[in-house]
Amino acid sequence: EFVYMRHLFLVFMFFYLGGCASMGDSKANLKNAFSLSPGMTKDEVISSLGGLPAQNEFNDNVEEWHYCKTGWSSDSYVAIYFIDGRVNAMRQYERHGDNGGGGGNCKMFIKSGDYNEPDEIREYRIRYRRG
Repeated sequence: EFVYMRHLFLVFMFFYLGGCASMGDSKANLKNAFSLSPGMTKDEVISSLGGLPAQNEFNDNVEEWHYCKTGWSSDSYVAIYFIDGRVNAMRQYERHGDNGGGGGNCKMFIKSGDYNEPDEIREYRIRYRRG
């Protein structure tokens, strides 16, 4: 009976920990982000990455999509910036254990870690505000 309980515990832990490591993922293949290029449409991005973003936001005529993958010691992210419905820029960033990353739900920590907005997007937002 002890051996049975031990095996049951190990199976439970395997599924529990496996679920924790992937529950925040955007279900997209972040490695395909290298195939993105300026001018691509939203549909082309979705097709290339294999899914919808974990989060999107719209501010100053820039739409920003974030994809993420939860890891054991770090979380990986890709931010894609659209202007007029077309890719204008992309930025990869991470959240490591030393800056609070890894484990849990990566969606909760979008725009954290070593995230920073690309210069061309910052400049566009400034020009847009000036009108």
